[in-house]
Amino acid sequence: MQASRPRFSAAGPEILRCGYDAGLRMNAVASAAGTFNFNYSPGVLVGTTCGSSLIEKTILPSGAYVTNAFDSVARLLSTKLRNSSNTDLNTHAYLYNLGNHEPLDRRGPCIRPEQAIGLLAAGYQPAGPFGGRLPPNTDW
Repeated sequence: MQASRPRFSAAGPEILRCGYDAGLRMNAVASAAGTFNFNYSPGVLVGTTCGSSLIEKTILPSGAYVTNAFDSVARLLSTKLRNSSNTDLNTHAYLYNLGNHEPLDRRGPCIRPEQAIGLLAAGYQPAGPFGGRLPPNTDW
């Protein structure tokens, strides 16, 4: 299935073409910038028969792509940007505490300077939100 709609920009009207899969999920967008393709996760539950809305891979016009990994309850575990030669350009991994909140201590190459020196940290306790500062790398 395909659909088109005009989009207006400073350079004039641009036609977007969108493709959809059998589950009516958008799986392609074509524009002046190129075509973007989306692959969906088959689902996080074993034996599931319905399609998932979780985007597992986005392919960019340059051939680079973004992959996403999810756990069994559909929480994002990691996201990676790779070039067309399958080299990682950027990677983030996410951890969750027992309250299903993402701590600021992430596995990956990107840590903000405020986190490294302990100026920016927030977390959650089982009883609710916590609004104060925490030492860096606090494990809840």
